[in-house]
Amino acid sequence: MNTVLVIGATSPTAQAFIKLMERDYPEMTLKLFVRNRKKVPAYQKREHVIFLGDAAKYTDYVAALEGVDYIYDSVGGLSTGPYVKLLLRAIKETQATIKRIVDISAGGIYGEYLSGNLPYLSAVRTQHPQYTHDQLDKPLLFANSGIPFTIFRTCLDTLTFDLILVKLDQKQEFLIHEKLCTPL
Repeated sequence: MNTVLVIGATSPTAQAFIKLMERDYPEMTLKLFVRNRKKVPAYQKREHVIFLGDAAKYTDYVAALEGVDYIYDSVGGLSTGPYVKLLLRAIKETQATIKRIVDISAGGIYGEYLSGNLPYLSAVRTQHPQYTHDQLDKPLLFANSGIPFTIFRTCLDTLTFDLILVKLDQKQEFLIHEKLCTPL
């Protein structure tokens, strides 16, 4: 049986991912990495492994990686740039055998589309330059790790998450999916 570590499991994107995994891949074990157990839906506490941890702590990643095959990283926020480096370091130092990492990232960092309310997602480039820099570094960080990965930058919708699930076992290294973002 394969185990997926869902980092940032209480985020809206992770919750959509969890529901799709439950529906389409019920044979997979989900390990939910969360800071606050109280935010985890009651049924998920019964159905899945809950791991209390902080994505800013290397030691929490080390402990969470035991028995993990896939990682879905949905940690958000403007100060999360160093977290990917911590995760990759933990994977390397524990010699965890990760088959693929799917990482949720910001849309708009390339200025590629207008979406949402003004000033639109593409404004992230000018409003948050360090965050944009951190997000632009992710493909190289993942590529240098040798772990197959998908970086997902888009709006939240069900079809998009179906595309992620289909790509878990493919060799595609990088995905930018833009077509489903529409103004609110």
